[in-house]
Amino acid sequence: MLPVYTVEKSGFKNLLKTLDARYQLPGWKYFSQTAIPDLYNNVYDTVSSEIKDMEFYAGTTDLWSSKNMEPYMSFTVHFIDSNWTLKSKCLQTVYFPQDHTGENIAEGLKETLECWDLKEEKLACLTTDNISNIVEAVELNTWQRMQCFGHRLHLAINCGLKDNKIDRAKNVCKKVHVVASFSTSFKKKRDLAKVQEELQLPKHGLIAECETRWGSMQKMIARLLEQETAIQRVLSGNRKTVHLIPKWQDVEVLEAVNKAIEPLAELTDALSGEEYVSISSLLPVFQKLNSDTLADQPDDVNLTKDIKRRILNYMNEKYQDLSTQNLLNKATFLDPRYKFDFISDDNTKELIKTNLFDDVRDLTQQEITVVPSQAAEASPAAKKLKLAKFLKKPDKQPKPQECMNETAEQLFDKEISKYLAMPNLNYEADPLLWWRENGLHLPILCRLARKYLCIPATSSPSERLFNTSGQVVNCKRTCLKPHKVNMLVNSKEFRVKYMPN
Repeated sequence: MLPVYTVEKSGFKNLLKTLDARYQLPGWKYFSQTAIPDLYNNVYDTVSSEIKDMEFYAGTTDLWSSKNMEPYMSFTVHFIDSNWTLKSKCLQTVYFPQDHTGENIAEGLKETLECWDLKEEKLACLTTDNISNIVEAVELNTWQRMQCFGHRLHLAINCGLKDNKIDRAKNVCKKVHVVASFSTSFKKKRDLAKVQEELQLPKHGLIAECETRWGSMQKMIARLLEQETAIQRVLSGNRKTVHLIPKWQDVEVLEAVNKAIEPLAELTDALSGEEYVSISSLLPVFQKLNSDTLADQPDDVNLTKDIKRRILNYMNEKYQDLSTQNLLNKATFLDPRYKFDFISDDNTKELIKTNLFDDVRDLTQQEITVVPSQAAEASPAAKKLKLAKFLKKPDKQPKPQECMNETAEQLFDKEISKYLAMPNLNYEADPLLWWRENGLHLPILCRLARKYLCIPATSSPSERLFNTSGQVVNCKRTCLKPHKVNMLVNSKEFRVKYMPN
């Protein structure tokens, strides 16, 4: 994005004059003081109208610093609307100059909800990374927290690759890419392309690693293994670069590493979407990792087995807490693709039913129990004869509260049985579409599904705001005031997602 004062430059004015000589271009003050605030107000009104009727919502949040080192806190909300469409809205990117302590962040998050008139009791869960101050803030607010799967997997892989042999092999990759100048030297690129053509190899360039993205490291290793023969020939042609040729020991280590983590390459991206349900797939993914993806294979070398074992141990340990397990169990059960397919223990099944019924009582117990009586009153009934009314024996009326509890539990058990009797969806089907078609027959579970299936498995939605924010607060726009940053980031994020044309 360009600065507002671009409209005052002669080149831009000449461009518009060429396109339409009749157009009168407003000055920069109009765009700064009128157009941008009007755009933000329109976005604010649109988002407010969409979120005011949501029954439940989940959130993601993160902290970041702009080009001029000003701290901001972003907050996105995720919910399932009345048409069973999963939606994601960026609510604000607020200037946060206070110390980033757990207490201050907790207060800032509460202020965000109050600003948008969002009730805490409707917040199903907050998905965050594993930074200690954010974790503390969520605990102070006594909110349900879901740890970001992407961050956990990144840390697990870093833990699995802690080995001197692996560090040496990774450094070889970096030296081949950086020191040998394959990324910057035209001659090296030309020589590599020539050798690739002779050896009939794919004409791919080498890839550099980004320290904060483990996937880039896997791509770097895979590309070096793919181009190993071509790299050796290019480097051997110059005595100054012969020492950079990877040794066979390093190649073996890289092959072992790549075999261990390559199956995980697309996992983070698959669980980072905002337009489809992701939380319910975590439990099936964990079982797949333990039973297949990271299980020992007959042709695995010892290093590959060690890497897999360390990754699995880390992931299993971090997701063992009871609160996270209960959340994943409920979300998985409420997904018609899975239900109890990945939950075999009978005690766990009963615990899921108990926890869900506790949720039902915490929501609106009266609404659930009133539904049958209202339906009976609405249907036309025959008039009772006075004699029959006189001769009828008085029924024993239980206490209202006991009747309410019994009725709610009976309705809940009935819905559970009906839900389990329905055939499971295909794994590639959309569970929200299923609930839209079957929700009327399962009104209690329908509400619970709307509550839990909106939770994102990763905090990627908030992190994606970093990219938008980087385009707004760039090198030419470092003097933007914080309130203008909030206006521009939120307006741009909304228009990119929902007004692409």
